[in-house]
Amino acid sequence: MAPRELLDRTWRELRSSRRLRLALLAFAAIAAVEGGLRWSDRLVTRERQLQELRGELRGLRAQSRDEAELQQELERLTGARRALDAQLWRVPSDAIGQARLKDWLGDVLKKAGAANPILKLAEIKPLAGADKTVVEELRAVHELRAVISFGFTPDALEKVLAAIEDGGQIALVEALNVTRRERRAEMTVRVLARIAPRGGEPPSQHIERAAE
Repeated sequence: MAPRELLDRTWRELRSSRRLRLALLAFAAIAAVEGGLRWSDRLVTRERQLQELRGELRGLRAQSRDEAELQQELERLTGARRALDAQLWRVPSDAIGQARLKDWLGDVLKKAGAANPILKLAEIKPLAGADKTVVEELRAVHELRAVISFGFTPDALEKVLAAIEDGGQIALVEALNVTRRERRAEMTVRVLARIAPRGGEPPSQHIERAAE
């Protein structure tokens, strides 16, 4: 049968049969509903994927901000450490460290005009003590101590304290005692120093290069 004749026959049957028309409409409605449901499912899937992508994007943005803040904090801490490290004395041995401490404090007492000065060196101690878990950089830092005493005058005491505070190194007065009856002032001074053999690179430089 020719296609045109087939179409004409089908059309006549549809016009003559109400049941057939209803069946075709039902099939068309089912197909439309199914298509709509599939389209709705695709929209839901796309929306879910879009929400996931948006969440990942927000996470990446937050991570980027966190990394930037962490980098800034790291740079700030690195700068602070370098500033502190620059104030540390660097000596190749304990003995030379004690000799430097003795010369420095002797010069401080002399410039302050302290009368009858007495200087006694104390035992050198590692800053980290016996703790082996600290980083190598801290294990190389030692505490140099000395006890100095001199004839007390307000002017001499003020000058000695100012010289220790403004000497450019990490130093502090641990103890201070003034005896009015004997007219003497006595103080314990502590200075931090890095003990590193000559020609050896400070551990901090190894750390910084490793970080880079």
